[in-house]
Amino acid sequence: MLTIPTLAGLCIGLAGYSTAPWSYVSEAVLVLDVRRVQALPTESVVSPLPQESPVLRTELDVINSRMMARKVIQRLEAQGVAVLTDEPATTLLSTWTERFRDLFDGAAYAQRATSPTVDETKAAAIERRKTDILISNLRVTNDGRSYTIFITYRAPDPAYAAKVANAFGEAYLAHQIEVQQSATRRVGEWLGERLVTLRAALETSEKAAENFRQKAGLAEANGVTFQAQRVAAINAEIVASTGALSLAQARLNTAIALREKNDTPALTEILASPAIQALRLEEAKVERRLAELQSAGAVKSAEIPSLFSERDALRKQIGAEVDQIIRSLSNEIAIAERRRDAMEANLRDAQKELFKADQAQVEAAQLEREANANRAIYESYLTRYKQTIEQDGIAAPEAQMISMAEPASARASPRLLTWLLLGFGIGGVAAAAGTVFREAIDGALREVKTPENATGAPAAPMADLRLFPTDPRKGHPYA
Repeated sequence: MLTIPTLAGLCIGLAGYSTAPWSYVSEAVLVLDVRRVQALPTESVVSPLPQESPVLRTELDVINSRMMARKVIQRLEAQGVAVLTDEPATTLLSTWTERFRDLFDGAAYAQRATSPTVDETKAAAIERRKTDILISNLRVTNDGRSYTIFITYRAPDPAYAAKVANAFGEAYLAHQIEVQQSATRRVGEWLGERLVTLRAALETSEKAAENFRQKAGLAEANGVTFQAQRVAAINAEIVASTGALSLAQARLNTAIALREKNDTPALTEILASPAIQALRLEEAKVERRLAELQSAGAVKSAEIPSLFSERDALRKQIGAEVDQIIRSLSNEIAIAERRRDAMEANLRDAQKELFKADQAQVEAAQLEREANANRAIYESYLTRYKQTIEQDGIAAPEAQMISMAEPASARASPRLLTWLLLGFGIGGVAAAAGTVFREAIDGALREVKTPENATGAPAAPMADLRLFPTDPRKGHPYA
């Protein structure tokens, strides 16, 4: 009872093993770089990947995405590898069938390839089918304890499985470089466009500040405006003029006081006057002549009165010259006073202009600050633009392939032991179910009432209707 179902299950397992499609698994291994190579002392456009578990999981999803599958299709087709649009079932039975066909036909079986189609809808459907097959047979894992990524691919052809696994790894590395280069180019283009706008704004602000300073007359020399320099110069002139005026007034007052005492002032202007010097010489001669006559005793000489008259006339002339010099000093003082008054008026005008210039300086400083701010922004953008251009050619992936996938030498499936165990299990379950079913039927037949039990009279012998009659010698059903 148990042997037949078990043998039948084993036959089913062998049949399943012979008809199960063959598959080979190839594995490529990637590892995320913990250390980054920094060629330039500047920040890159794309920040490095954080070494965190969610980030690693995200990278696994990127590799297992349809976008990556499409890139793998393009890479394989560029290498001349035909991407399967269906999954050919290579089984033990089909292998022996092909060998038998080769013996009689003398021609090897060629794998069916997809024919190109003009219909875009059908082409898109074929493309989706290729993507679905790649993703369904792909497995991307991580052990959770490292930054290692395992890319395994299952296919009926071991060489094809290895090529696809390597293509996924290479496509992922190329995708990282493409992301960096694409981001760098986008940032560079945006910075270039932004620089044009910032340059125009900088030129406009600088011209506005310069034009305003020219219109307001805010020219500077050594950091000081001309208005401030003019006020300082006028103040210096007024101070000097006031000092000279005070000195001249003091000398004039001294000369007037001495003149009132009939004394010739010993002033520079008087002593240096040629006319007064000549008159003094004449006066000195007359004085000597008078002294000579008086010392000679010629008191009643007729020459003495004329000499006195000549001396008085000379003194009057000297006094007139002194008065003229005093009037000249007075005139100079008046001129100095008027000049000082004019300078004070100029000072008031200069101070008004300085006040206006100070007010304009506030607005000019605001324009200068705007121009300086625009210049700082422009220079920062220009520096970043140059750094971005320099980074465009040094993009590097943040992972590396440490193990290329190789064609598998042994099949991953089907496994004979697995199918035999499955068949043995099916046979055992079938045998157990048959035993339970038989026991249930035997129990039902035992409970049926016979005519002898119902009437009490002996009944004719009846045939044993049980499915498995009992052996009277052994007391158990026939096997």
